[in-house]
Amino acid sequence: MLDGIPVTTPARTLLDVAGGLDDAELARAVNEARLRRLVTREELVALVDRSPGRATTRLRARVEPATGPTRSRFEDAFLMFAERHRLPPPEVNETVAGHEVDLLWSPRRMIVELDSREHHEHRFEADRERDADLLDAGFSVLRITWRRLAADPAREAARLRDLLARRARPER
Repeated sequence: MLDGIPVTTPARTLLDVAGGLDDAELARAVNEARLRRLVTREELVALVDRSPGRATTRLRARVEPATGPTRSRFEDAFLMFAERHRLPPPEVNETVAGHEVDLLWSPRRMIVELDSREHHEHRFEADRERDADLLDAGFSVLRITWRRLAADPAREAARLRDLLARRARPER
């Protein structure tokens, strides 16, 4: 109770709304709550472990992967794309060679950067400098746009699966 008004925790609120949101909305709600430090992944996991029901199943799918919170709808969409195409789950928003990268498969030294005109058009040169730093540190970088991901997801999945497989082979 707060000033006589019943309230719930942020984690419980996410569970309560989980049944009424689509997958993209639920992913964004969970990630925004985590980014704003309103809730931790551990709190959400504990809540779904003790709360049976359909909404719990939907919420569990958004908190079970042990990744950091995403920062955009594009990152949310990519994670759903990776799951749908059975790609290995990446780490999210990790730091590599002094740069925060969108998606990382560290054992394979592979990075995916999600590019949109809104966030990258004015950073063209800086992004190329960053790619050079990451390449110098031994990481491959694949840049994917929303248009490519939406227009031909099977092609993008096949390309990424092939790149990840090649990066898994031992060096000669």
